[in-house]
Amino acid sequence: MRYKIGEVAKLLGVSTNTIRRYEDYGYFKSIRDPENGYRYYDDDALFEVINDCLMRKYGFSHDDILDVRNMNLHDSIDAYSQRMKIIDEQIEYMTYLRHRLKDDLALMKKAEKAGPYYLKDSVEQYYVLYKEGDRLLDDAGRLDKIKEFVNVSPEVQRITLVKKEDVFNGSYLMREGWAMKAVHMDKYKVEPNEYTDHYQSVPSVMKIIRVPFEAYGQVAKKGQMLAELKTHIANIRSAGMEVDGDIYIVLIANTVEEGQNVIYALMSTPVKEI
Repeated sequence: MRYKIGEVAKLLGVSTNTIRRYEDYGYFKSIRDPENGYRYYDDDALFEVINDCLMRKYGFSHDDILDVRNMNLHDSIDAYSQRMKIIDEQIEYMTYLRHRLKDDLALMKKAEKAGPYYLKDSVEQYYVLYKEGDRLLDDAGRLDKIKEFVNVSPEVQRITLVKKEDVFNGSYLMREGWAMKAVHMDKYKVEPNEYTDHYQSVPSVMKIIRVPFEAYGQVAKKGQMLAELKTHIANIRSAGMEVDGDIYIVLIANTVEEGQNVIYALMSTPVKEI
């Protein structure tokens, strides 16, 4: 049976340009009608078009398709197995990414209903810093580790850290970095080194904070971020506890409210009873 290019395109739900492009790649050949000069496709060509479209959906590149067309059955099985492995890795990655999205969504909903403080064990993390106050930490080895954190893990988090000693000396110096849950270090094959620090899982007081964007990630000597920190610590002390570790702040969302850029973040403060 003969098929016009428009009929083939309609059968497959693609454009005529796609059919022409696949023909240009050499996947199949059209036949010219000697009487009117129109091109048409026979059943063999239609089969090849269907198969090539399916292989593109599998993720095979155009060069891959040409290679597979010249393979024996054993080599075709190997090519398809390799492609399935890549798809499985993509599914696994997207599953992890969905977990991160789900966590972010849960925190956003919690921020929307931000209420009192609550006590919970913090999540064990590894982190790498890129900034201390106004000083950028940009040595080559550190930048390589930051790149690894950001590019390898779909669940990496932007964090701000206030060291315990900076709470007690009143400097409240902000350190910024990227963090990954400890359980994900093995999952993504990320090795700790001299640029990574370990944040233990310990009993902590949690609080959702809302601050103007410009108050976030600065040397908090004044303004709303400092007020949030001091209020947070005062409430901890009034409850008969004291700060017993570094304050760990995880960015939840950057929003615009009443024309102002606003940051929502989760502040986690290790504590012990006095």
